[in-house]
Parts: sequence; structure tokens; C-alpha cells
Amino acid sequence: MSGLACRVQGDDGDTVPSGWHIAELDDGGRLVRLAAAPDDLAVVLRELGTAVHEPS
Repeated sequence: MSGLACRVQGDDGDTVPSGWHIAELDDGGRLVRLAAAPDDLAVVLRELGTAVHEPS
């Protein structure tokens, strides 16, 4: 990834572009990190919130 500033996030060693945002979610007691561009992360979190509140 030449020209992009990246940072390591988590124990897996994957890099995340420095302009991305990271959400930390609780999945039944397990920490889940979700990284995406700010606008994309907002959409994903909005959709996840909708999915959680929809009746089964």
C-alpha cells in the first residue's frame, strides 16, 4: 500500500488505513472490531442497528 498511511489494529497484524474509523462492538461478550471508511462505517452500523431491531 504505497502512499497510504496505515496502522495496525488488533492482534492479527492486519493494517487499517489511517483515515478509517473503527467501531468496537459487543457480540454476546466477544469484542468485535469493524473498520471502514467513515461514511461506509456509518452505513454499516445503521444497517446493523436495523437488523438487530427487526422482528424475527
